[in-house]
Amino acid sequence: MNIDKKEMEKLYNDRKDPEKMQQLLSNFYEMGSQITHHFDIAYSKRDDYIQSAVILSWKKLDKYDPTKNKYAFSYFYQVIRRDVMDNMRKEKKRNDIAKMISSDDSRNDWVKNIKFFDHNYEVVEHEANKEIQLGMKKELRENLNHSIGKSEKVSK
Repeated sequence: MNIDKKEMEKLYNDRKDPEKMQQLLSNFYEMGSQITHHFDIAYSKRDDYIQSAVILSWKKLDKYDPTKNKYAFSYFYQVIRRDVMDNMRKEKKRNDIAKMISSDDSRNDWVKNIKFFDHNYEVVEHEANKEIQLGMKKELRENLNHSIGKSEKVSK
């Protein structure tokens, strides 16, 4: 990382100047790039992680207190690092939930279905059959067509 701590401190103090602000944001981007590289984030997700971290750093510009932290670099490095780690945790949680939903676990004796009726979502638990039927039943399609007042049929 080629960011000079003292130079970053100067950029922070002169952040009202648009050019200095642009350089400061470039430093945030470079820090985010290095951190995502360190954590071996997939290339397809790196830009999203970096963008999130840069935006959070930009939002926290006014929260940096030079009396508490000697260098702006250290403060913003931690902000960016923690944001990347939070995004990694969220991504892991999403992947774990997706695996639970998509797994064919015979130990579960119920399946959750989400049915759409009258613009409301309703979660219904029921005993799992060997086959999970896709689409709405005929009566639900007719009720839905009747309730929204459209003459066209709801597609399967």
